[in-house]
Order: sequence, then C-alpha cells, then structure tokens
Amino acid sequence: MAAVARNSGRSRLRVAVVGAGMGGLTAAAALGRVGLDATVYEQAGEFSRVGAGIHVAANAVKVLLGLGLPEQTLNTRAFINSVTMHRRFDTGEVTGTIDHGEESVRLYGAPYTTWHRGDLHEALLDLVPAAVVQRGRKVIGVEVSSSAATLKFADGSAESADVIIASDGVHSPIRDELFEAPPPRFTQRVAYRAVVSREAVADPDLDESCKWWGPDRHLVHYYVSGGREIAFTTSVPDPTWHIDSWSATGDVRTLREEFSAFHPRVRRILDAVEQVHRWAIYAHDPLPTWHAGPVVLIGDACHTTTPYMGQGAALAMEDAVVLARLLASLDGDRSGVGAALERFEQLRKPRTSKVQRISEANTWGRFGANTGWLYGYDAWTVPLEVGSDSTV
Repeated sequence: MAAVARNSGRSRLRVAVVGAGMGGLTAAAALGRVGLDATVYEQAGEFSRVGAGIHVAANAVKVLLGLGLPEQTLNTRAFINSVTMHRRFDTGEVTGTIDHGEESVRLYGAPYTTWHRGDLHEALLDLVPAAVVQRGRKVIGVEVSSSAATLKFADGSAESADVIIASDGVHSPIRDELFEAPPPRFTQRVAYRAVVSREAVADPDLDESCKWWGPDRHLVHYYVSGGREIAFTTSVPDPTWHIDSWSATGDVRTLREEFSAFHPRVRRILDAVEQVHRWAIYAHDPLPTWHAGPVVLIGDACHTTTPYMGQGAALAMEDAVVLARLLASLDGDRSGVGAALERFEQLRKPRTSKVQRISEANTWGRFGANTGWLYGYDAWTVPLEVGSDSTV
C-alpha cells in the first residue's frame, strides 16, 4: 500500500458527510487518513445489526487495509473466501468458478472476503473517532452557493461546510433536491435475503460461496461472521411487488416454494430460515452529474447498482478514498473545490457506469469472468489524472 500524503493543515476544509453507512464512514475515515477533518451527520439515533451479508472483494479490502483496519479483524469478523462456484440450479453441475484465494492476493494484493453487514459497519465505526459521527441529525434540505453549502436539519439547526459529501443512499434526499436523476426502472424482480446459523444448515458439502442459476431466478449463498453464519440473497420474478425497502419482510413459505425445484443443498439453507426480508430490484441509469457547487454525491446516491456483482458498497468505498485524496491535494484551497469535484466525477463515472451496466445484465461469473479490471483497482494508488486507463 503506497503512502498517503497528508494535508499540511495550513487552512483546512470544512467537510460534512451526510449518512453513516459504508460510504459515509469510509469517507470520514479516509479524510482523517489524509489529514482532513469531517463531521458525519446520521439521521438514525442508533445503529441496528441488519440481517444481511455483503461481499467485500479485493478492491474494497484494499480500501479497508489502507484505512488501518487490522488484518486480525478480517480473520475473525469476515470470512476469507477462496472460490465462488457457479452451479446449475437442479443438478449442481459447475458452470463456472472464480478463484479468490491465494490467487486473489497474488494478483490483486488482497483477499476476497464476505461479511455480515453489521460486522463491517462496526469495523468502519471503529476507524472513525466517536465524536465525528453525530446521530439523530436528519437532513431536510441544503442551500448551495458557489463557495459553500448549508445543511438544514429536522430539529431546526443548520451547519455550513466547504464541501458536503452526500452518502445518503439510494433514496438520497440531497440528490432529489439538487439533481435531475433519471427515474429508476422496476426490473419486475424481487430479492429475498436472510442470515442463518451454519449449525442450523449442517451441510458438510456446502460450498463456501455459490450462485445457483435457474431458468428465471437465482440464489447466492456465502459464509459470513468468520464462517459461523450463512447469508443468502435471491432474485425471482414478481411484477407486483414494488417496495424498495430493506426493512420489508417476506413470507418464508413463499420463499421455499419459489425454490422448490432447486438442489437439496439450497433447500437445506431455506429450511433453516425463520425470518426473511424482501425488496424490489430497481435498475438505475448513470446520473448526468454528481456535483452541484460544493455538494457531491457518492455511492448509491449517484450510481445505485443492482445486487448481482456484490460491488455496491465496494464502489462507495472506492469513491470515498478517491474523493478524499482529491480534497487533500487542494491543501486547503477552497477555490479549487469545484474543479476537484468535477475531476472526481470524471475519474469515477466510467468505472461505476460499467459496473451498473454489467450488473444489470446479471451474467457475471456464470461461465467464469475476467476479474482483473474489477478486483485489481486500488483507490489509494490509482492515478488522479483524467484519462488514465486504470480509472476503469
């Protein structure tokens, strides 16, 4: 990992981050790493351990290691994945494999990991001073001028900053207020997700990570929590369910019926499910622009990705590091913020748009995949000059 230049502190930018999810916390940690201070405003009063898994491939693991995440945390709280299998839904025939083990470390400089979302969120929180994150601060509006912006909060207060980083998710209020976003397209598909105990499944033949491909649906499962639990997510056709919310619940019996024709290994996982969440899958076209004055979007707020490549959080984390590096390069020069945000968009949009396009097609890995361009990316060392081949 290359050394990161720190800001001289001669005249520090005031940076506000909206949202304490994966992207927002990474932004705060990365800004601190390069010598800049930030305040994170989060609407939730408390954080809950949401029952879901998350893929953190080598490109995102390099972000975490660059932030100072102890390798011990990877070994105990994540699961170090060695290979992802792709199988036919009924016979279990292998149609493709993606090697993640020693090959990932050799080629890309980091392992491929899978986490419980709650564990990853806690790990990122540990990298940010507690005073940086202000909870219970719901943003209800933003005022923008050419040189600064002001956040308005539900409690009547307001905070100004030289840069506002909106990492407030797929339903971003800041994006909806300041930007013209193409409407999302309902794919007429829904996803189920849950986390179950590994002991409850008790299948010695279960792959550590596998995507089972059916004619019109799939199921992905993988170990999390250091291998103590199994997370899964699905995609099934359903033109009637339009709720795009991670808190909505589904019916376990319906879930099992949806996959009744799948291999016994899949059915054993579903037999262990006690509660499942369900949400509608929407596709998003790339935004025309990501910044307005000193306000910039990152992560799902500007490039929401369908959940078929396991890269949504990874892209947000990459955004955060590249943006932090660009802001640090200003050395406190507020007049350069607009140009830095424009360069950020030019550097990142080709890559994020490519992932959006490939993920929506939902063919990634089915018959193998060229993973170098995706997992080999290093947000800490990628050149900050527009036009570099390594930006994609």
